Amino acid sequence: MEQLIEMVLQALRAAGIHCVRALDEETLPRLKAPMVAVGADPSACRQHALARYLGQDADGAERYGMELQATLQLEVYSPGRWAGALCERAAAQVVDVFLGGIEGLYSGDLELGRTAYDARTDCFRCAVRAPLTLRLYTTAQDGAFTHADIRGVLQ
Repeated sequence: MEQLIEMVLQALRAAGIHCVRALDEETLPRLKAPMVAVGADPSACRQHALARYLGQDADGAERYGMELQATLQLEVYSPGRWAGALCERAAAQVVDVFLGGIEGLYSGDLELGRTAYDARTDCFRCAVRAPLTLRLYTTAQDGAFTHADIRGVLQ
C-alpha cells in the first residue's frame, strides 16, 4: 500500500498539487494554502484473484502476479479567505490527475464529497475517494518474496 500511496503522491506533485501522506488531524500543520492528504481505506483493499505463477526471470527468480483492488482516501484541506472555492478547485485538480491517468493504475469511478467547513482543522475540507485496480508483481528467490512492483491492470 505504501508503494501505491507514493505513486499517487508523485503524480499529484508532478501536477503542482501540494500533498502529503494522510496525517492525524491533531498533527495537521497550520495551512496557508490548499493541501491534499493521501491515505488508504484499509477496509476497501482486497485481492481480486489468486496469485498466479508467471515464470522465472533471467536470474532464476520466480515471478508471481495478482490483481488487487484498493481505495485511496484523499482529503483536500483549504484555509483562509475564499477557502471553500479553493478547496473545490484543489479537489477538481486531484480528480483531473486521476482522469488523466497515473501510469500503472486504473481508476474506477471517483467519488467527490461535499465541501464543508471543518472546525477541528479550521479549514474547508472535501474528500475524494479513488477506487483503484492494480496489478502487483512479486519476485520470489529461494522461497522468499523479495520484491514487489505495481504494473497496472490485468490484460
